[in-house]
Amino acid sequence: MTEQEKRRRRREMERRMRARQNFRGREGQERSGTLAFRTYVTAVLVGGCLLISLFESKTSDMVCNKLKETIAYQISTEEVQKWKSRGAALRKGVEESLPVFREKQERDERVYRPDTEESP
Repeated sequence: MTEQEKRRRRREMERRMRARQNFRGREGQERSGTLAFRTYVTAVLVGGCLLISLFESKTSDMVCNKLKETIAYQISTEEVQKWKSRGAALRKGVEESLPVFREKQERDERVYRPDTEESP
């Protein structure tokens, strides 16, 4: 094998390696873009369901019930019970009003009397 053939083969191998690296780099970028898109779509759908559930109407009840059925079909009953118990535990701690509202309530309970002539 001559020197020229060795050089040609080496250049060809380097070219193939660069092509593989470029192809692999593009795959990672496409996957991260897909993950970001899926996260965005999920956030929009969850936000929409939350917004719908805030209003009392036949449509919102229907959508919420359908969503509950779909989730119940995909998740085991035991797992749902775990989530309910965790939510109930969190809700017990939140029953107290926030300090900001407590201060407002205390202010409202104060009785203000008009100044008399004796005050400075």
